[in-house]
Amino acid sequence: MASPVLLFLFYFGCQEVRTAMRRLAGLLCAVGWVSLAAQAKPTPAEARFFTAHPAEHVALPANKPAAVIHDKGFRTRLRWILKGKPNFADHLRIEDWGCGTGCIMIGVADLTTGETYLFPYTLSVPMMGRRLMFSAHSNAVHMVGYFDEKRPADRWYVWRDGPLVLEKQVVLPEACFTGDDSEALMPTAKCNHQPPTDAEDDS
Repeated sequence: MASPVLLFLFYFGCQEVRTAMRRLAGLLCAVGWVSLAAQAKPTPAEARFFTAHPAEHVALPANKPAAVIHDKGFRTRLRWILKGKPNFADHLRIEDWGCGTGCIMIGVADLTTGETYLFPYTLSVPMMGRRLMFSAHSNAVHMVGYFDEKRPADRWYVWRDGPLVLEKQVVLPEACFTGDDSEALMPTAKCNHQPPTDAEDDS
């Protein structure tokens, strides 16, 4: 039978390992080595929104285009996005990187022209409850969280030959981001809303 001292050391060692792993994961996210974008499975509402905005196929050039950087403060990060493969709207790539605890910035690169774009808002919530969803075969993006650390919202965007265009926004109650980490991500009436309808798209 193990002695109390050995049991204590074993428990303490496990706690230290768990703490170190959490710190390492937080560090990787903060420096942008781990992207949190589009890791979850789309909800049925998101799937319908993505299907309603299909991306047209655009052939990639044989050679990588030169980077066109408009936001000079993030030139290294935006150039790095161009090195990847398309993951949005057939020929674009979206990546995110940390800007503080629970906060990300979002960049988009056109892999056919080299044009890069910086999303004008940070996206954050406590407890990792934010949501950033998109598809390689759609021009649509869904985001949930605090935009520029202000009041939280549920936003539906569409890429229209340039920066993302906001199609619909629903301001969310603070209660969506307190308690369970996954509460803000669940398709409930309180915290998630339907994408814009055809009538809203045409308005």
